[in-house]
Amino acid sequence: MTTIGLTGGIASGKTMVEQWFEDEGIPVYDADRIYKTLAEKGEVLYNKIIDAFGDAFVDQNGAIDWQAFGHHVFSDGTARKRLNQLTHPIIKDRLKQIKKREEKKHTPIIVFSVPLLYEADFVDLVDVVIVVYVDETTQVNRLQKRDDITRKTAHKKINAQMPLDIKKSLADIVIDNRGTPVATKKRFEEVLGMLRSET
Repeated sequence: MTTIGLTGGIASGKTMVEQWFEDEGIPVYDADRIYKTLAEKGEVLYNKIIDAFGDAFVDQNGAIDWQAFGHHVFSDGTARKRLNQLTHPIIKDRLKQIKKREEKKHTPIIVFSVPLLYEADFVDLVDVVIVVYVDETTQVNRLQKRDDITRKTAHKKINAQMPLDIKKSLADIVIDNRGTPVATKKRFEEVLGMLRSET
């Protein structure tokens, strides 16, 4: 079984590539989705987050208010580091469990989509790292448009992650998403063909 680590930067197009893998029938496990599920009321991360950050970010139904909590964490480097230390080991364990389960099923290819693959040291879980790449100007413009935010806020969000140029230099495979979706899809199909031929 080949385990692909799919990563990129905020607004680089990783979610689009993730969807293409799913469309091809390849199981995709998104670390952000796993995190949100594990942080639902009654789940393993919920109490840990409340214990660490208090109930200021809990809505009237007792669920975590992700918009308020996300804003706090992005604005405060110490809070972000604390959250990462809390969540990453638990998410990593869950991905290890998933990997064992898929190996038993003899699944040829699986994808772990992890935004902080390098930053959180998830690289040892995967065989091949694919980075979805755009230059910083494109990233800022797309993020501003997508989230309807100021240029300053876009830069703050981007600067909270490892620069995409560094991720690109560390990757096994790069999918360049600076052009049209059609061009990116063509590159994706080339990469997929190569991966399938090797499994």
